[in-house]
Amino acid sequence: MLVYKNDAKELKTVHSEVTCPSCQESDYLDITIFAKYLSLYWIPFISTGKKSIAYCRNCTSTYESKQMTSEMRIEADKLKKDSKIPLWSFSGLGIVIVLVSILMFSIRQDNKQDKAYVSSPQTDDVYTYKTENDYYTTFKIIELTEDSVIVNQNIMEIDKSSGISEIDVPENYQDYYYIYGKKELIEMYEDGTITDVER
Repeated sequence: MLVYKNDAKELKTVHSEVTCPSCQESDYLDITIFAKYLSLYWIPFISTGKKSIAYCRNCTSTYESKQMTSEMRIEADKLKKDSKIPLWSFSGLGIVIVLVSILMFSIRQDNKQDKAYVSSPQTDDVYTYKTENDYYTTFKIIELTEDSVIVNQNIMEIDKSSGISEIDVPENYQDYYYIYGKKELIEMYEDGTITDVER
């Protein structure tokens, strides 16, 4: 379950000489600007803007933006412009961007590695591929010739490639053998039929 909530943190407070509309006293009003942000698991994720609040230290009245007098709002708006949204309020988003970048780099490296393996197959390489009925299975190279590979076909299939390790076990490689041309393997990888190679 995702745990998220709207939070706010004080950015800046200034003393104002504007008269409080409740007690009619001046020189007691503080105007504070808060940074609003959405937190996910208590980590600031993304900024949702700024808000202003005025507080009278004499009568303890509090005024949100819509309740402020025009004089109070003028000072609050000026203070808002002078208060920058801190970078830490985007911490969670930054973490996500870094993790996605690492994941994308890892995928690119894995794809380069798979392409190199397909271009230069070796015995005991295990290929994951998509069947005609959109299931996934594997075959293992057991012998190489000049332009072909002889493979031992896995007798089991699974509906998700992420679970391929469940069927990639020795007892599922029985006496079912096929021959693929080396060029055919490259074509199968390029058209997406072969999805992974383990060496």
